[in-house]
Amino acid sequence: MDKRLKEEEKKFKETELLKSIPGISTFSALVILAEIGDVNRFPDEKKIFSYAGLVPSINLEIKFIMGI
Repeated sequence: MDKRLKEEEKKFKETELLKSIPGISTFSALVILAEIGDVNRFPDEKKIFSYAGLVPSINLEIKFIMGI
């Protein structure tokens, strides 16, 4: 599997950038790229974050703050 990951890693220059984030491995970087696809289809980073589920909804924030 490591050999296959290395082969796939070479196909995508973005893997190195993603791997510069602490905790992101080659495997994780490839999964992120597979999920997001072409980043140019998003008009800005907020849309990517929202697509990836990294932007909490207001309801979740209120529940967290109120301890519900």
